Amino acid sequence: MQGATLIEVLEDRALVGRRTTFAARSETTRFTFHARSETTSEIRAESTNGGVFGVASYPGIVLEIGRAVLNELERAAAPKQG
Repeated sequence: MQGATLIEVLEDRALVGRRTTFAARSETTRFTFHARSETTSEIRAESTNGGVFGVASYPGIVLEIGRAVLNELERAAAPKQG
């Protein structure tokens, strides 16, 4: 996604952000990774939207930047066809 920045990547979490011109608005998504079994994992995401008018957290909701990352992770994890 254009303007997205990978802010932090650790073994159990990652933070991705995007800032508009002059930081009038910003969006971050924090991803946390949880092992469900030896062969499956769960990714949880929470978005925060902020800027000159304040900051709002959206527990359980993934905004545009987070959705783009999740879509790409899903595409990369899909079984190869053909």
